[in-house]
Amino acid sequence: MWHPGSAPASLNDHLPEIIDIFNLAVPYFGLIFIGFACGKAKALPESGLAWMNFFLLHVSLPALLFGITSKTPFSELNNPPLLIATTLGTMIAFILAMAAGRFIGTLSLREATIAGLAGAYGDIG
Repeated sequence: MWHPGSAPASLNDHLPEIIDIFNLAVPYFGLIFIGFACGKAKALPESGLAWMNFFLLHVSLPALLFGITSKTPFSELNNPPLLIATTLGTMIAFILAMAAGRFIGTLSLREATIAGLAGAYGDIG
């Protein structure tokens, strides 16, 4: 890891970490791209792609994330600073989206809560 005042490390020193990140990102974004490409190739209307949206979001991606998580050692998953940071980040996203819906968008409390859930959902993961 590079620290201020030290000589920068070469790319080869960080290549294993870069490959690990690449191996995690490619399947995830690959599934999204496959769905996008299939929709464009057949020029289907959005209503016709509802099945693909359901399959990608509720079948493929959860299975992919479960597979990745199941291979991760528990000691890496049991990381209190990471858990606290991600939970706080999600809570902040919820509060900001809810407040924006309530005060800027003049939504009712119920509608603003749904807006908060929608804002926090994108922060999960």
